[in-house]
Amino acid sequence: MSTERPSQKLAVCACNNCSDQIEFDPADSGATIQCPHCGLDTLLFIPQVAPGSKRAKIVEHTSNTGGVEGQLEQVGSFLLALGAAVAFVALLVALFLLNQEGGATLTWFIIAAVAVVQGVVLYVLFKAGAEIIRLLKKSVGLKFSGQISQPTPSVATYTCSACGQPVDPNSKRCLGCGAQFDA
Repeated sequence: MSTERPSQKLAVCACNNCSDQIEFDPADSGATIQCPHCGLDTLLFIPQVAPGSKRAKIVEHTSNTGGVEGQLEQVGSFLLALGAAVAFVALLVALFLLNQEGGATLTWFIIAAVAVVQGVVLYVLFKAGAEIIRLLKKSVGLKFSGQISQPTPSVATYTCSACGQPVDPNSKRCLGCGAQFDA
């Protein structure tokens, strides 16, 4: 007689955020956990397969707000705006001095150029600092605000609840698994 326990069958669902597959005990269906892949909260569910047809829902993904990374990015945006304002004032002064005699005009044009360059550099540095914080938080499984930069502009994304395949929010059927979306 064997003393081994029979292996328990695990359920598999797609993360509501990153669409990676998660294995879990079927008894945990309906629970919200932190995804082991992306670290964001996701709802565990058992994909339903009805005889002859699948039914699913379109899942919209949202992002977190707050955190030091969001504040860091806001400071970068403020410094960019401040650099642009200083450049504008310096240009006005330079234009005013153009009508006057003296060599101060070139100095004010240089101040304007430096203000623009400084604003852009500080904006990029603060944005990069915010990105580094997001990546570090993600790597240790913490929640983070904002989004990690991608090569394409970020927009709302939608996935099939049955298979995690990205879908058009207006579609009637998933191209990945063929599930019909509930109205």
